Amino acid sequence: MRKVILTLVAAALAAGSAFAQIGVGAGYLNLNTKTTIGDNSTKGNASGFYVGGDYTYDLGSGFAVMPGIYYSMTTSKGDILGAVETRTDTHSLSVPVHFAYGVDLGYGVKVFPFAGPQINFGLASNTITGIGNTSTKFDNYSDDGNINRFNLALAAGVGVDILETVRIKFAYNWGLLDLHQSDDVKLTNTNWQIGAAFLF
Repeated sequence: MRKVILTLVAAALAAGSAFAQIGVGAGYLNLNTKTTIGDNSTKGNASGFYVGGDYTYDLGSGFAVMPGIYYSMTTSKGDILGAVETRTDTHSLSVPVHFAYGVDLGYGVKVFPFAGPQINFGLASNTITGIGNTSTKFDNYSDDGNINRFNLALAAGVGVDILETVRIKFAYNWGLLDLHQSDDVKLTNTNWQIGAAFLF
């Protein structure tokens, strides 16, 4: 009986590996924020990188599901009245669940548009303000910061697989939730990213 179970498990793993791929990669990330207070709104921009991996499982007929997990870090710089320099560093985790449809173009090239939900969780976000050699550090996720760590986003993009070895992917993410916990302020964000991954 034990041999039968081991044989079935081995067969299931072999079948799964034939229809699944693991991708590990990194890329550039650009984050755009919009803060609205009453009728007035201001926009901000931050840039950085992401790194992580996903798991592509073939559902058949060209369709696939692509869950993953990624770490990202972005930085934005500015000044207050031209005298006080500011820098905001944000670290976060994202868990996308994308659904894709692949089109084989031949010569080892496959193109796949994809879309799906993505959960984002802020690990840390600090704003450093400095005048000369003096600086102060502020935690944006503290009670005084009033910024929510959790966000739900909708992602869409397109990817290209080359020789089942390298993947190039572009994605755009729309944040769906208000990240500011104050009723008087609304904070939303979007981001786009482009990167490459190795497939195993």
